Amino acid sequence: MILPRLLWMRFFQSANLLGVILTLYYRDHGLNYVEIFSFEIILSLTMALGTVPLGVWADRHGRVAALKAASLLLVGAALAFWAAHAYWQFAVSDALYGLGLAWQSGADTALLARGGTAWFARYEAAAAGAGLSSSLAAGWLLETHGMPILVVLNVVTAIMAAAAILTLPADLPQAPVRAPVRHATRALGALRAAPWVLWWTLAGTIGFRLVGINLMFLDLPLWVRHGWQGIWLGVGVAILYAAGWASLLSPAAERRLGPRAVLSLTQVAMGLLVAALPLLGSPWALTLAMAAALAFQSWQRPLADAAITAAIPEPLRVSALSMLDVPALAVTIVGEVGVGLMADAHLAWALFGSGAVLLASTPLWWIRGEAVRARRHPPVADSS
Repeated sequence: MILPRLLWMRFFQSANLLGVILTLYYRDHGLNYVEIFSFEIILSLTMALGTVPLGVWADRHGRVAALKAASLLLVGAALAFWAAHAYWQFAVSDALYGLGLAWQSGADTALLARGGTAWFARYEAAAAGAGLSSSLAAGWLLETHGMPILVVLNVVTAIMAAAAILTLPADLPQAPVRAPVRHATRALGALRAAPWVLWWTLAGTIGFRLVGINLMFLDLPLWVRHGWQGIWLGVGVAILYAAGWASLLSPAAERRLGPRAVLSLTQVAMGLLVAALPLLGSPWALTLAMAAALAFQSWQRPLADAAITAAIPEPLRVSALSMLDVPALAVTIVGEVGVGLMADAHLAWALFGSGAVLLASTPLWWIRGEAVRARRHPPVADSS
């Protein structure tokens, strides 16, 4: 029952109606690119501060309980965005959103681990389906009703995502965490026993965040510059989200090529495609190139998530994943600052730089010497 509900939660959370208008909405409120990217930095900092204590909380009180609390905060973030008109008000919305994501981060992953790579792939596919359908709807609504209706509907989808989780029963019984500090220490020890997990996390973060930043904050201005408005923006974003269905290829690719080969090849492909974006002269060419980059990203992500999660013993899983979020968020913040500064000066610089960083991070997938078979690691009982 939990796994299908997670798919519904993912679907409604990924029904990103704001994706079609977000940069334009901020610009309409007088914000420049540095200010816009600062919201992402606020979000990342909030996650960095909250992720470890909230991860330990999730291991102690239950993963479903963490998802319920997170869903309520995400509804609050959507309401705050609806009411926002000034920079500091948007900042509050992003801080609430970051705290909600921090509470959710690791809890959903730990629950998905029950289904292995196949369920991680379905999770990404649900996001792709939601993004495609909501983007088409958003483009039509932008054409016919303007931006405000999309901000209101963003609140509705946040409420629907919360409803999918709030009605779930409590977690399955698990060993209670009686000493949070000792539990956190044991989680850190589990990560030290498998140092490759950190490097894989950083490689994945670079790929996932840089491609996502380009999608949400740089593609829209490029499309508008080339003449796309209204419903065409929705069509463009829908095509990008449709690329997420490539995640369903992940289990077969893992069996045929092995995870490290797939992860490395997809990282190289993403880097080349992102770096080539400024050279393309039409909205359609931009859209198809970015869609291909996102397809490779979606192909990559379930393999990385499943291998990393399976390498961490079950009783410590959310806490350890939360600890991995801290260095990942530090890398994210550096990327957001760099891309934001470059984008404010010249959009093409931001894209060339993103592609170069993606290519340079590819060797991180090869840090581990032996073949990845994380499921061979036996669970470790939690005696804390």
